[in-house]
Amino acid sequence: MDEKYWKKYEGRYDDGYESLKEKRFKSLKKAGMIPIDAVLPKTHPSVKAWGSLSPEEQKKEARKMELYAGMVDNLDYNIGRLINYLKETGQYENTLIIFMSDNGAAAEDFYYHEYLGPFIKEHYSDEYSEMGKVNSFISYGPQWAEAGSSPFKYFKGFTTEGVSTHQ
Repeated sequence: MDEKYWKKYEGRYDDGYESLKEKRFKSLKKAGMIPIDAVLPKTHPSVKAWGSLSPEEQKKEARKMELYAGMVDNLDYNIGRLINYLKETGQYENTLIIFMSDNGAAAEDFYYHEYLGPFIKEHYSDEYSEMGKVNSFISYGPQWAEAGSSPFKYFKGFTTEGVSTHQ
């Protein structure tokens, strides 16, 4: 990915996934999108507390989310380009645009996957210095997936997905 997309997010996630989860939760309350009495769900047991990570681990984790944000930014930019092209060529009013996505934030980290991991590790890197380059393979894992799923409990793949907790 062109680093111009993720570089603008550099440092934005240095407070960690727990902080992002809480910020998003509070902003949804403030916007009236979730009830004011909603309770932030507990973190999935597989997610290590941000404060328990070494500075190097935190740096790498923050980069994962910077890359993800940059990828979404790149997607947005290119959808905009497509829409502008359709308008410029007079095809916009005669075009049906369907944007399809799956149902939530994926927690899998395929680099360390039992079955897929060996192949991925043989051909790609997850080293910090390589992150975002063509030879890297980065998944943001359950920690960022959970932050991205806030205000809901856990992340994609649980029967609780889409269920908010209320008092």
